[in-house]
Amino acid sequence: MYPQNISVIGGIDINKKPKNKRRDIESLLEGYDINNLSHGTCGSHSALDVCSGAQQEGLANFVLAKEGRHRTYTEMFREREHGIRKIGCVQEVCVVENWNEILSKKVTDWIRERNGVINLNRSWAVYLRDKQTGYDPIFEMNVPYFGNPYLVQAEERADPYKIEYNQDFLAKKANLPVPDTFSTPEAIDRPALIKASQFSEKRDFARNFIIVNSPEEYYEKLKMVVNNAPASEKVFVESAFRSAPIQEYISGDLLINLNYFRSPTWDDLEFLGADTRRQFGNGEEATHIPISLRESLLEQVVNMGWDLVETVAKYYPQGLVGPFAIQCMGDAKEKLRPIDLSLRMPGSPDAGATPYPIYFYGERVDFGRRCAMEINDAVKEGTLEMVLG
Repeated sequence: MYPQNISVIGGIDINKKPKNKRRDIESLLEGYDINNLSHGTCGSHSALDVCSGAQQEGLANFVLAKEGRHRTYTEMFREREHGIRKIGCVQEVCVVENWNEILSKKVTDWIRERNGVINLNRSWAVYLRDKQTGYDPIFEMNVPYFGNPYLVQAEERADPYKIEYNQDFLAKKANLPVPDTFSTPEAIDRPALIKASQFSEKRDFARNFIIVNSPEEYYEKLKMVVNNAPASEKVFVESAFRSAPIQEYISGDLLINLNYFRSPTWDDLEFLGADTRRQFGNGEEATHIPISLRESLLEQVVNMGWDLVETVAKYYPQGLVGPFAIQCMGDAKEKLRPIDLSLRMPGSPDAGATPYPIYFYGERVDFGRRCAMEINDAVKEGTLEMVLG
């Protein structure tokens, strides 16, 4: 059995208490022309969705793209004219050599010159968080975000990034029907998910969860993960693995992502669709597939959505703003069992391909467009400080 001593990363104690006070939106908007806002994000995850939605709703848009991953935005999907037709959706691109350059004053000034509002997605967090300073560089960036930026860190489950009011805490407080958890590896008596994953040089830690069936297998997987990590990352990987929650595994392949939109402007909650995923052989996500639910399941969808919205508001003053998702497995009793929360823009560019936006708006509305609609509504209704964080 692998040794059970828990490694510590240089005494690091990052953000154990969540930074859940509001940022000074009035200060962040100083010098902005709020009647000419632009909406953008980093060139990954949901950037095309954000740009297309902004374009449809009359907002300018931009992408912050990394060198080597920029042609998607500077060439293929750039906005341009073909005779009388306009094609593409990306209007401006700022190309950086490294992701961390996005946090620089030079790039921040570039965003502010465009009255830019950033849509925080998971890629933004994974590429810009720091093992020494955690999420502080993201929180301290001198630009307004669409939504509640502090909830991005609330998704973290493993050291060194996890905080007290994280997604598992919020799901439990909301009484969501989450699977059982095991307090220690020795308690594992049936298939279980280890909610950490193998080290990825590109993504730090990607969330392709590991399944084990016993305490012995837990330590075998721990040894494998540590051995496969680069020498400089072994302590980090071991600490992250050991600190990750262990949750009952719901068998089957019925993965359902429930995609919601919380509107502070209208004090409303919308269900904007569902999707499922397919992975590469290494567990990384490859595709999104739109799906619809049997209508009798929607009562579960409504109840879980509102329960989460009301609970988050108790622990984070701004509450949930804009898109979020509850990732579920369907069990043998036809119950949706949440296993993961996305407390920001979900990576679901196919939401509009489901029937649910039509039930609200009579037409296709993807998340990027719905975000742009909320920004425009907030400007008109005077609720901008409610939707920006």
